[in-house]
Amino acid sequence: MSVNGPEREVARAELSALVAALNLRLATGAVAGDEMIRACRHVLDLWIDGGGASLDDEVIAFLGIESQSDHVLREGSWGRANGRDGDGTRFEPGSEAERQEVEEIGRFFSENFADAIGQLAAHLGIASPPSQRA
Repeated sequence: MSVNGPEREVARAELSALVAALNLRLATGAVAGDEMIRACRHVLDLWIDGGGASLDDEVIAFLGIESQSDHVLREGSWGRANGRDGDGTRFEPGSEAERQEVEEIGRFFSENFADAIGQLAAHLGIASPPSQRA
């Protein structure tokens, strides 16, 4: 987490833009499993960079989804590069088995993800798209 005020503001602005874009996409259709997994990680990164914590109520659902999907799509600061104990992939990156797992994760968590995006959008003061699901 940065203690630099301008860096925090940039992270908060990026988070708002990301959540607004995802909120709009969810109002008009679904988000694929791989995008959902990456979005959870990105939301958490930006929330923390903006001064929050991963256990904050506003982002705890994203942490839950990420923790259940951290065995696929390793990249960036998450996973092995982060040096967490017990890290390891269950699937060969890019394999059919990984693709199937990502699709299953997407189906299983899609409703929770949509709810979490909607709640975070409301918290951030982002207006709901007119055609958003109830």
